[in-house]
Formats: sequence, structure tokens, C-alpha cells
Amino acid sequence: MKLREGYDPEFVYYNVLFNIDKVKNLGEGTTFAEISKAALSTVKLDFPESLSEQRKIAEILTTVDRAIEETEALVGKQQRIKTGLMQDLLTRGIDAHGQLRTEATHAFKDSPLGRIPVEWEAGTIGQYCNVQGGFAFPSSEYCVDGVGLIRISNIQKDSLTMSNAVSLPDKFGRSLPQFLTKPGDVLIAMSGATTGKTCRVTSENAPALINQRVGRFQIIKDEEIIIDFIYGIVTSDKFLSEVVIDSLGGAQPNVSPGEIESFSFPKPPVEEQRRIMEKLSFHDIQSRKNSDALAKLRALKTALMQDLLTGRKRVPGLLGSGLQ
Repeated sequence: MKLREGYDPEFVYYNVLFNIDKVKNLGEGTTFAEISKAALSTVKLDFPESLSEQRKIAEILTTVDRAIEETEALVGKQQRIKTGLMQDLLTRGIDAHGQLRTEATHAFKDSPLGRIPVEWEAGTIGQYCNVQGGFAFPSSEYCVDGVGLIRISNIQKDSLTMSNAVSLPDKFGRSLPQFLTKPGDVLIAMSGATTGKTCRVTSENAPALINQRVGRFQIIKDEEIIIDFIYGIVTSDKFLSEVVIDSLGGAQPNVSPGEIESFSFPKPPVEEQRRIMEKLSFHDIQSRKNSDALAKLRALKTALMQDLLTGRKRVPGLLGSGLQ
């Protein structure tokens, strides 16, 4: 695209991006949308008459874009660090001094899962907890007010999203209390598009009932394992690759409580489990801060484009308020 004199290229880029739906609607053809030069020339875009104002708007949006790119890179880097950290902590652990165990400095032993610290033992999820499936609550009873119902669609990666949740009359919570959640519970989606995704229940979304195909981990040997460590295990790459990935190949993704309970992993003593999860929790807090910052930057860009590219707010006014 060759611009006429008086138009800033960066401003035009952001203006077209802001009006991209107008451009897409001009697409012609059935398989591949095509936009003719004549059709594209009919798209109306708003431009400040002042070239300097165009440049200043582009400068502001470019600055936000640069901050978004840097934060995205930081989030990606932290995710890669976490993946490596989880692999190390869940297979080698850390000693009482906070040092990562290695065979050069600590004693290891052979096990069915390979070499593990001598203090650890190999076991399965089912040895230490049960996976309780939810109840088939009738959809005819769904209501606006009442006790919330957690369905598989509410379980996202590391989060429980209740924005699209439905409710059931309070009578179900009273008659079936065994299906009510409490803060700290670990849930897993066992079928559908969210199969294998896990989350923690917080005080904000408890108590709520769990629907069928939602699994809850219930500790049966609390002297040997903590729920936090179970959460670490079921969010690990090893669990996802061995239990979840295979289930995603079918027409209807599905994983059973038995398949989950049969998963083998190396188990450290309870005190070391706590140390491991404290270290991972600290890393998660830092990651969430950066993810929140990224969300705010993206929202800021959307708001700025809406204001600046429509003339709702003029750059001179923004500059006067301290936005440089």
C-alpha cells in the first residue's frame, strides 16, 4: 500500500487494525475470502488532519504494543522456567536447606519409576486419594438463584470460571452434601473439550455442587500426602502426557477415575511436599502478577484505540494530562 502525502504509515496500520471488521466484511468468495482493490477503497477511515497528531497517536499505541510484547515474552519465559522447575522438584525434590537434590550430593535409589531420592517412594494416586465423580443433576432443575453447579465447562487451566455457571435449588445441597465443594478442593474435568484441565476451589466459589464428569480428589491417607502436592502432580507434564493426551484422540474425549488413580509418581515425605509446593506457589504468584499486567496492557490498548482512533479523545488533551 502506497500512502499519499500527509498520512503516517504507523497511524494507518493502527487505523486499519481498528477497523478490521469493516475490511473483512468486504471479503468475496466462498473458500478463500478476497477483497478487491475497488471494494477496499470504499472503506471509510477517520484521520486527524494534523500529521503530527497522527504520529503522536501512533507513538502512543506503539509504546503500548512494545510493553505488551515485552510482557508476553516475560510470561512465556516464566512458563518455560516453571515447566523445568516442576520437572526437577517432582522428580528430585529439595532438601531441608532448600537445595535441589542431585545424585552428586544426595543419596538416590532405584525404583519402578527410575532413580529417586532414598527418602521417597513410588506410588499411585489411588494409594493416597480417591477421585470422586460428580452427580448427574437434572438440567430441568437449573435455576437463577440457589447453589452453584460446577460443570466441566467451568474448569479451565488452573482456574475455575463461574461466569457461565448455572444454579440448582438449595434442596440439592441439603440432600446431597457429599457433592458440595469446599475451599482447597482439587477438581478435574473428565470429559469434553476441557478434559484433563484442573483447578482449585477458592472461598469465592464454594460451596458449589459438582456435576457428572467433574472429578474431585479426596485424600484417604492425609498422613502421607497433602492435597497441594496432588495438585502439583495432576498439573505436571508427565500426568498430562500419560493420562490425558491419549484420551483426547477420540470423538468424545474422556478419562475415567480409574485411569487417574492408576497414575504412578514418586512421592516425597509430607514435609518435603510442603517445601516443593511452597516453591512452586511463589513462582505462580509472580507469574499471575505478570499475566495480570499483560491483561491490563491489552485492555489499555483497546481503550486507547477506541478513544484515539475515533477522535473521542484528542492527543493534545492527553498530553496535557501527563501521557507522554
